[in-house]
Amino acid sequence: MKRFMSKKVAVVGVAVAVLIGVGGAAFAYFSSPGGGTGSAAVGKASPLLIHQLGTPVYNSTLTDASAYQYSFAYVPSTDANEFGNDITLAGAGGQLTDVVVAMSNWTPTSGSGPLDITLNIYDSPGGSPANGDTPGSLIASDTQAFTIPSTAVGANPITGAGAVNFNITFDLTSQDVMLPSGSDIVYGIEYNNTSVDTGLNVQLSSDTSPNQVSVGQDTNHGWLYVSQLGAGYASGSGTVVGGSNGQVTCDTVSNTFAQYSTTLGNNGDCGLSPFVPAVEFYMNTMGDLYPNGVSQPINFSITNPGSGPATVSTVTVALATDGSNGEVESSPGNTTSDIGGCYASWFAINPGTGTSYVLTLDQTIPAGGTIDVTGQVAISMPTDPTDNQTNCEGASLGLIFTSN
Repeated sequence: MKRFMSKKVAVVGVAVAVLIGVGGAAFAYFSSPGGGTGSAAVGKASPLLIHQLGTPVYNSTLTDASAYQYSFAYVPSTDANEFGNDITLAGAGGQLTDVVVAMSNWTPTSGSGPLDITLNIYDSPGGSPANGDTPGSLIASDTQAFTIPSTAVGANPITGAGAVNFNITFDLTSQDVMLPSGSDIVYGIEYNNTSVDTGLNVQLSSDTSPNQVSVGQDTNHGWLYVSQLGAGYASGSGTVVGGSNGQVTCDTVSNTFAQYSTTLGNNGDCGLSPFVPAVEFYMNTMGDLYPNGVSQPINFSITNPGSGPATVSTVTVALATDGSNGEVESSPGNTTSDIGGCYASWFAINPGTGTSYVLTLDQTIPAGGTIDVTGQVAISMPTDPTDNQTNCEGASLGLIFTSN
């Protein structure tokens, strides 16, 4: 990780001595050399945070953040406070681990500090959609303080030039949210945008051909969930409106999080029926390893919690191993967690054949930003005909992530 930091420069001045002559008839000025010492502190870069991810079960995010066509503004531009969608998750079900939200910042936010952003997950109401439908019961809610990358100048409101694109990740593993196969859920992203100079938006992906919902599905095409911060917060209209700059509906909404049609209204330009929020849901669906069985993916995210950009060149993924005996550790760095008689040499971090793999990334992560690394690293258990690998049965293998 490399980052350039600004530093203070100590300036040594020149002292001037003034001598006033006796009698007051004449003045003489003498210069004398001066000297001194000073110091400048060079800041330390914040360590990158690497978090293991599960398997994507819904994905409407784009690999190239510059390809987003629109983003959705919160208060005061639209009066909106919470924004989301009804989606159907793919896969066989499991523990919900992480939710990634693609964001963009359009205005300078220097000195604004971290912003509390909340992710809410609800049961779907089911049935045919109708304006004003509210979601079912709350399944989980997570609030985290995120550092918002600052733009140097305000972005162009038409082209978006100058906006900073970044992702935020909600870690839900501690809540142990278990969802069955093909779950139909509603999510909402909630925050008060006035805290960051009103320029923080949620990215939008097109839900038309080519379909940008690559995993799972948009359950009710042409419908989205939204609420106001408060009745008449900014415009007093009770309506989340806007033209082609990316708003939701022409229908009157309230401060209750509810579903609305995004088809064109009387004004002809309010709806965003082809668009959905750009989010990604992960489940802990990593399968078990078996001798000579299929490899399992090791997906992870990298977050930069610092106040400046950070460049990550490589990430090394390694099996946690006790160097004294070669046994696998279930808790990295803790030799008391050794799995007795289960050896690291029986496993392989792929691509490759060893117990570690160095992945080249060469990516710069903005302040507060997150990147996801999926489908590039995996672990397998090749058959070793000379050893009985029974001691590994049912074990949990520790992994170590190291960035450079």
